[in-house]
Formats: sequence, C-alpha cells, structure tokens
Amino acid sequence: MRFHWGTGIVGGIILFILLILGMVAIAVSSRVDLVADRYYDKGIAYQQRINTLSRTVAREEKLSIRLSEEDLLIEFPHSVPMPMLTGTITLYRPADQSRDVVLRIAPDSIGVQHLALTTLDRGLWRLQISWHEDDQEYYYEQPVMIN
Repeated sequence: MRFHWGTGIVGGIILFILLILGMVAIAVSSRVDLVADRYYDKGIAYQQRINTLSRTVAREEKLSIRLSEEDLLIEFPHSVPMPMLTGTITLYRPADQSRDVVLRIAPDSIGVQHLALTTLDRGLWRLQISWHEDDQEYYYEQPVMIN
C-alpha cells in the first residue's frame, strides 16, 4: 500500500486536534488560586500600606526576627508596654492561600513571641506583622524560608 499525501494531511489535522483537546483538558482541570481574595480592594488601600511601612522604617527601635530550628522568634520593640501591644501576625503562603495562618500578637513579658514551626509546611512564607502603638499603625513584612 502506498502512502498518499492526502492521508498525511488528514493524519496531521487529526493529530493537531487531539493535541488541542489534550491542552484544553489540562487547562480545565488545573487549579487556579488567586493570590488574595478581594485583591482590588487591597490595591486601592495600598497607599495607606506604603505610609504605614514608611512609619515603621522610620522607627528607632526595630522588630527582630530570628529563626531557630523549632521556633520563629519575633522580638517587639521595648518602648511600648507589652500588654498594650495589639495587632496580628500573618504567615502568608504564596503557593497556597488555604495554608495562610493569622495569629493575634501575644508576646511574653520580655516582648518575644514564639511561633512553632512544626505546624507549618516547608517552603517560602511571608511573615506580615501589623500592630498598633500610640494610636499609630505599624507594618512589617519579611520572607521566611522554612526548611
């Protein structure tokens, strides 16, 4: 049996259609996560976040972040009484929004808060700390790699 050019064209078209159908099936079955819910609202409030970051950078006393084998240690500035410190600590997981962790700031008597790393997955996290002090809001963000 001889191979005809018409058979080659039809075979090429069928192969192309199968390739397109396979790509559509992969695209439809892929999970698509947004980085954050209500990202538009967050974008509008971004100038306020920039002002808060500037205020945090201008502080004389800074936050101290240390990573030990079992804990993430956050040392707050000693200028504010610890019982008056309010805010949140967010461990933001860029790869999977459902893994984000939000905690209330609750430092010990010397101003250090311990976060256990045993409950967190390995990989990149963004540590986001937002707190209020003297009717001013402060914000600190730092990437943290957990091995």
